[in-house]
Amino acid sequence: MDNPPIIGCLGPEGTFSDDATRRFLTVCNDTHTIRYYSSIPSLIHAVESGVIPRAVVPVENAIEGPVHAALDHLAMSTQSPIQCEFLVPIELCLFALSPIPLSHIQCIASHIQPLGQCEQFIHTHFSPLPALHGMPSTATAAQALVGGNPSFAHGIPLDACAIIGGKWLGPMFGLHPIAETIQDMKHNQTRFWVIGTPVSLPSQPSKTSVVFTLPENVPGALEGALSIFTRHHINLSSIGSRPTKTKLGSYRFFVDAEHEGGDINTVLSELKTVAHDVRWLGTYACFQEIPHD
Repeated sequence: MDNPPIIGCLGPEGTFSDDATRRFLTVCNDTHTIRYYSSIPSLIHAVESGVIPRAVVPVENAIEGPVHAALDHLAMSTQSPIQCEFLVPIELCLFALSPIPLSHIQCIASHIQPLGQCEQFIHTHFSPLPALHGMPSTATAAQALVGGNPSFAHGIPLDACAIIGGKWLGPMFGLHPIAETIQDMKHNQTRFWVIGTPVSLPSQPSKTSVVFTLPENVPGALEGALSIFTRHHINLSSIGSRPTKTKLGSYRFFVDAEHEGGDINTVLSELKTVAHDVRWLGTYACFQEIPHD
C-alpha cells in the first residue's frame, strides 16, 4: 500500500501553521502526512525542489499584514502554484513556566507576527516594557522555554520569561496561561495558501493571484495595469507591493483577482502588454474559516 503524500508546514508541532494544516486536511479529499519545516523559505524550497508535493503557507494576517518571507519567495517560484486559500482564526495567549503576575515578566518570546499582533496588549500592561525576542515559530519559543536554556533569556531568570502562542501550547508543553485573547483585534485571522501539486477539493477555482513589475519612470503605469481588471469587471480583493531587492524604489506588485465566471486568461494576456515579469501564482478555490474537525 502506498504511503500517503506529504504536506509541509512551518513547525514544529503546535504552531498556527500546524493548526491550519490540520484544519485544511478536514476539507481535503486526500490523506496526508504532515512534515514540519523550521522556516518559511525552507518550506517553499521543499515544494519548489520536489522534496514534498505541497505545503500550507501563511501569507497575510489581519493585524500585521503580509508575511513578507512567503510573498518574496513565492514571487520567484515556478513549481509552487497556489491550489487553495483559507482563513484561520488566531487567538493568542501569554504563557509562563508558573502562574506569575504580569509585573514579574521581563522578557517575551514568540514569532515576530504574534509579537506584532499583541503590540497594544504589551504596551498597555507592561512598564517598563519586557525584552521582546523573535523566534522561528510560537512552538519553538515554547520548546525553548520548557527546555530550560532558552537563547532569548540572556541572563533573565526562567520564571520571569514568557512566550506567546496558541491556547493549545499550555497543555502541550505544560505551560501556565498568564493572559488569554491578548491579540489587538478580537476577530484576528490569518490567510493561508496551499501551494504545490493539485489537490482534490469540494469547491471550484474563483480567484487568481499574479505578481508583476512596471516600466520605470512611466507616469500612470500602475493605473494602466490595474485598469485592465476594471475593464473586464474583475474585482481586486488585494493589492500589495514588495521591494524587488535590486535597488531602492523598485517594486513588485501583487494582486488577487476575484473572477468567478470572468475571463482571467484574457486579462493576463493584456497585462503582459503593459507590465513586466508577469508571473501567474495560481488560480484556486477559496474557503472562509475552516472549523476544527
